[in-house]
Amino acid sequence: MTEPGLWIRARLDRHLVAIAVALAILVLVGGWVTYTTYGVSATRTVERPGSSWATTGDFDHHATVVGNNSLYPPGGTLTNRSIYFTALTPRLNGTYELSLEASEDGSVDGTAELAVFLQGVEQRQEETQVLWQTRRDLDRVDVTIQAGESVTIPFSVDLAAMANRSAAIDEELDRPPGRPRALLRVATSLSGEVNGESYAHNRTDALPVTIRQGNYRPGTAAPETIRRESTEHVVVPVEHGPLQKAGAPLLLLASLGGLGLLWLGRDRGWIPLSEVERSRLRYHRDRESYDEWISRMRLPDALYHRPRVSATSLAALADFAIDSDSRVLEDADRSRYVVVTPDHLYVYRPPEPVGRGLSPGTPVDDDADALEEDGPADGTPAPATEPATANVEHAGED
Repeated sequence: MTEPGLWIRARLDRHLVAIAVALAILVLVGGWVTYTTYGVSATRTVERPGSSWATTGDFDHHATVVGNNSLYPPGGTLTNRSIYFTALTPRLNGTYELSLEASEDGSVDGTAELAVFLQGVEQRQEETQVLWQTRRDLDRVDVTIQAGESVTIPFSVDLAAMANRSAAIDEELDRPPGRPRALLRVATSLSGEVNGESYAHNRTDALPVTIRQGNYRPGTAAPETIRRESTEHVVVPVEHGPLQKAGAPLLLLASLGGLGLLWLGRDRGWIPLSEVERSRLRYHRDRESYDEWISRMRLPDALYHRPRVSATSLAALADFAIDSDSRVLEDADRSRYVVVTPDHLYVYRPPEPVGRGLSPGTPVDDDADALEEDGPADGTPAPATEPATANVEHAGED
């Protein structure tokens, strides 16, 4: 397995410029974010809700029972019914309530005009067409409304008389009785000061009443609100989160420290690999690459008495073994890699681990060294050996 320190230093040495550029960019980023966080008072413009006001118009209706009948007591009141019978309740009474709401305060004055329209209508597909129309003014009321309050305006309409009036008009027009409708309309015009600003507002609300033979049906329109809202732009200081407050200075210091360590390591030679270290790293890479061609076993002493050829690298020895259909044998006791042929012994001695103060023993070409370290254990003289005549070189070595 490769010594981790060698691998890391080799990577640093190979990508030194790229790492330095990346650290310089981080210094700029960390410095800029730190400056904007602590060096200047940053602000931003936000949009917030401003003043607002709303007016709401709502109808409420009821009818008083007249005459004797078997359903309701005379003089009784029927309230907010969906249908009223003309014979029992010929007049529709009610109120129109107009309210004013404001985000602050205010007061408005104006007038409310009440009128009732009698219309002859005809339904055509999905549209209601008005064939004829008459108008009768009911009342004109001066109103004053404070913010948060409302004003109530009463009304009363004789629906029985309007039904008769509709029949007479249809007869004058020489047409069959149509579908009359009464439309109670309230038109208000208001002005004043609301939320400290000038206020002017006109609105119209209407309550439709469908007239049938013997009955009439008020509409069920919900209260209608007209609202006005404004927005304002406010300049507020930018609030920085804890990640930016702490992270920006840390990023600046860490990147500056990294640049300093990188320069110091390069200047003092801590990062570049020596030739011994490069040989050791190359050996580890070859060992991993050719692992399937290497067998680990104990080799007899007599094997080293053969004529030997030294290999310049483990890769060269492994390539030779592959070409000669052999295997590389690892002699762990002697720290050797060998390939055995009928005539020679091809040997590679790996570099010593870094830190032992030993030179990388690449080619093994010293017979005396082999005799001293690898001679027979029983002390008998070793047979004479032929000197190494060639080195196995790896053409593809870096």
